[in-house]
Amino acid sequence: MPDGSVIKSDSIFYNFQKGSYSAICIMNNGGYVSFFGNYTLNDNKISIILLPDYGGAEYDKFMNWTDHQRIFEINELTSDKLILSCNDTTSIFRKY
Repeated sequence: MPDGSVIKSDSIFYNFQKGSYSAICIMNNGGYVSFFGNYTLNDNKISIILLPDYGGAEYDKFMNWTDHQRIFEINELTSDKLILSCNDTTSIFRKY
């Protein structure tokens, strides 16, 4: 986070596969909401574009991208870990 804080989240499961992106977000009531889109790789950057039909409270809570897309710098990519940064936020994805 921009203020240096860390937010741990085990309720969002991400998938990057052959240009397709998905995020499955588990809600407090046990239900879930999914977000889908596409991604492209270019050198050390990944661009994720979500489908345009998302919005509402769940979108704001889990994604909150004002323009439905983000370009991240890839800081580390191994078979067990992906570290992305965008502006002042670093996201760490671990294989489990």
